[in-house]
Amino acid sequence: MTAEDKAKNAGKVALVLEGGSFRGQFTAGALDVLMEAGVEIPAVYGVSAGALNGVNYKSHQIGRANRINLAFCNDSRFMGAASFASTGSIVGYDFIFNDVQDRLDPFDNETFDASPIEMYAVATD
Repeated sequence: MTAEDKAKNAGKVALVLEGGSFRGQFTAGALDVLMEAGVEIPAVYGVSAGALNGVNYKSHQIGRANRINLAFCNDSRFMGAASFASTGSIVGYDFIFNDVQDRLDPFDNETFDASPIEMYAVATD
C-alpha cells in the first residue's frame, strides 16, 4: 500500500479479515449477517481465506463462501493431498478460480466492479 492509499483511507472504518482455511467459515457467516442487514463497510482487507470472504462481501453474494466450502470441502480438486500431488499446492486454485468461479457457483464480477467498497488482498512473508 502506498502512502497515498494510506492517506486516502485515514479515518475510515475497515474490515480486517483473517485467513486460516476453513476457519473463515465463521467470518463468512458474520459477513452474510452484515450484508443481510445492509451494512456496507467502505474498505476490506483480507489475507488468504479472508480475501476470498472479502470479495464475496464486496460482490454482495450472501451465502456464497459457505455454499462453496460446504459443497466442495471433501472434493480432492478443492483442497488436500490429491491437489498437492497434481498441482504442487494443497489448494486447487485452478478448480476454484475456473470451474467453481465460472460455472459451479459463478462470481458476480459486475457487482464487484461496481461496488464502492475498496478491497485489499494482503500477504506477509
